[in-house]
Amino acid sequence: MDERYALQVPWENILDLEKGYFPDGWLIREALIKDKTFDEAVNRLSNTDIIAPIYYIVAGTDNSGSGAIITRNQTSVNGPIINGVEYTKPLFLNQTGFIGNHEWYIVETNYDYWVPAKDDRREHAIKMMDKMGQDNVNFDNLFTVLSTPPVLASGTVFTSLYRPSLEGYYNITVRYDTT
Repeated sequence: MDERYALQVPWENILDLEKGYFPDGWLIREALIKDKTFDEAVNRLSNTDIIAPIYYIVAGTDNSGSGAIITRNQTSVNGPIINGVEYTKPLFLNQTGFIGNHEWYIVETNYDYWVPAKDDRREHAIKMMDKMGQDNVNFDNLFTVLSTPPVLASGTVFTSLYRPSLEGYYNITVRYDTT
């Protein structure tokens, strides 16, 4: 889960909650409890009304390399305009033609993947991931990428790493090293 910046008045979230929309984090909990497959989780996170815009970053559990970024507003998935029509599906790993998506990883840095970022975190993350290479992916190396400025943004609250294919294999670090 990653914050998506949007022009919205905060009390609108309360009104959406009263409409029956899910709080973003609770929807993740629902997916973790109820969904048995990657596709089921992506479907739930893509199609359930939520109270605030967000990026859901999803990985599969079966070592198949499944991954997706779901760019959400309160009622739908958002994406680029292609031939005059908004692309309203998640960005899946190995899906070609989109900024931030590469053969073995996807980068998300609080900006919609189809527009130029307003900072250089995405660019630096891509360079660091390419330099690390797929054969060297592990928690320590990923944590290094996520902890190196400018990828580590000021105001970052916590950094989470999970390996869904190994139940209970995760690291959550509360960040006291950002301002």
